[in-house]
Amino acid sequence: MISIALPAHADLVGLKSGRRIEALSTSEEEGYLRLELRHGSTRIARSDVDWILTGTAESLENKRKAVGHFQAGKAALLEGRVTEAVEQLRRASELEPDNADVLCNYGAALAASGEHERAAGALRSALKIDPLHEGARVNLAESLISAGDLTSAVELLREAAKNNPSSPEIWDRLGVALLRSGNTAAAAAALRKATAFDPENPRYLNNLGCVTAAAGEGGEAEELFRRALQLDPQSEDARRNLDHVLHDSRAN
Repeated sequence: MISIALPAHADLVGLKSGRRIEALSTSEEEGYLRLELRHGSTRIARSDVDWILTGTAESLENKRKAVGHFQAGKAALLEGRVTEAVEQLRRASELEPDNADVLCNYGAALAASGEHERAAGALRSALKIDPLHEGARVNLAESLISAGDLTSAVELLREAAKNNPSSPEIWDRLGVALLRSGNTAAAAAALRKATAFDPENPRYLNNLGCVTAAAGEGGEAEELFRRALQLDPQSEDARRNLDHVLHDSRAN
């Protein structure tokens, strides 16, 4: 087997396409990364990059392992293999303890397994590293909601909305937290912002339908649930909510 010696300051750039580029160095350029390669240079969109590893040849091996565990953990979480996801992301977090993305996903996996206290710890650690990390804020809020701490969840999501006012996911989560805390009017306002930013998201439409139904607006709720089902015919929540609204309208 041939062993390739990496330069002292090598960057390994992982692309969302699954390819990997070995660069001598990387630098940021207004939404792009400039990669200095062995033979020339190239420029790629930062949004196309999934991860960057920087370090010496000695430190890169652990980082490669961390990336492997991280990607395996994310895939397992998406496929509902929660126990495997927790273990893979735990290993990644031990290898890369200062990586906010790793800690965010580890926290999400812990929350999915019902370990909300440990999840909150991992997510708070992610926010210490990157205070504006949207995923960590949203996942921490979800964990707080599941634990019944609605006040802290609402506070966290309001702050997140100030920092990123165009994020539909943040407005949706804020709306859900407000609805569960009994503030229907504020919940409706937040969820209308979510659907304004992403009008084709069936989950946002379903959640807004729940708020309008709670406010006694059965006609609008029915329309929202129908739109959600058109976009996602498999949505059990939207179908169940639509049946409930239709039942109430017939009863009245």
